[in-house]
Amino acid sequence: MSKLTLAGVIALAGPVASPFVGTAAGQVTFTEADLGEFSDDANAPTVLDFIVGINTVSGSVTQSNDLANGNRDFFTFTLTAGQELVAVNVIQWEDLASGSGNQGFIGGNIDSVGLVPGGATSADFEFGTLVGGTDVGNDILPDLAANNTAGPDFIGPVGPGTYTFVIQQTGPQNSSYTLDFVVTPAPATAAMLGFAGLTAARRRR
Repeated sequence: MSKLTLAGVIALAGPVASPFVGTAAGQVTFTEADLGEFSDDANAPTVLDFIVGINTVSGSVTQSNDLANGNRDFFTFTLTAGQELVAVNVIQWEDLASGSGNQGFIGGNIDSVGLVPGGATSADFEFGTLVGGTDVGNDILPDLAANNTAGPDFIGPVGPGTYTFVIQQTGPQNSSYTLDFVVTPAPATAAMLGFAGLTAARRRR
């Protein structure tokens, strides 16, 4: 009997039922309209339970350097073993008043708490980029990784860990945003699921 390569195992397994099949194309939405305002406290970010699939995050920020009249949004999520963040797609970034989006900032670090953007913390961000209306329709994960200041830790696809994001708009614009965080099974996990499916199929014969 010839030996099967891992690629051969996956090919023979075909369309295998797995815990990921039902959620790989799934979607969950986290909006301020449903959840209330996201936290503006870096030490207590809003916790979002991401799934394998598309995780849509939607909110608005304005006058982030004047929290008496404005806000920042802090949220955190955890990728578990066998999960990868492969894209952060900008679905919406616009000024709620005029429809034209001024640039804001999105960034963060690999931790369960966040950082307030500013000169004192700029060297501590592990990923970050400016974002605006021209980014709609684009994946900004490469931009987030390219602009890290604390080290090359946030390189896509991004593996297991806890990540805290901050989104801010320091201008007077009320910037509304929608981002799709795309989470998939890691390749090794998918391969193992294929192997498990093949084994199960052979046992049924």
